[in-house]
Amino acid sequence: MEKGQKVNQLLGMADFHYLSARILFLHILYPTAWHTSATAVEMYFKMVLFLKGNQDTRRYGHNLAKIVKETGIKLDPEAKKIMSDLEKSYKGKKYPDSWESDVIWKDDLDRLDILVRQLRNLILEQIPIEEKKSIQDILKILTKRNSLMPEVATRYGTANLNSFSLANQSFHKFKFCE
Repeated sequence: MEKGQKVNQLLGMADFHYLSARILFLHILYPTAWHTSATAVEMYFKMVLFLKGNQDTRRYGHNLAKIVKETGIKLDPEAKKIMSDLEKSYKGKKYPDSWESDVIWKDDLDRLDILVRQLRNLILEQIPIEEKKSIQDILKILTKRNSLMPEVATRYGTANLNSFSLANQSFHKFKFCE
């Protein structure tokens, strides 16, 4: 698989998981929102590793702490605060039979936005200009059109920007592929 194609796939899948997590948080489906957030964050971090030349990121498994350490990224203080909760949500806390008193049942969407924005912006800075033209930036499309793929409306309609955003206007702080 060509590098540009893999970058496109990784960024697209990470963005879809992030958008899914946002919807889950907005509808107070917290345990699933946390797990989906952790999946998105893992994909963004693995994309950083891939762009640094690490072609096989599967060897890290789902160990967020190990992946973060390997990237060497200095996280924003607010982003650091959410990482331990994301790690907890990934380590055996996704099934009810493993729940204890430390089940994460809270909304931390603002910190998730900060972390994802930091990771996405770093990723986009690392992508060579000639490759950026071939990337379908899902968040850019959503922001510019106010909807995702309106030509592919389902029986539920199309997803528009209002479905994903809060009053914090987080999408307007993201960098996009130009």
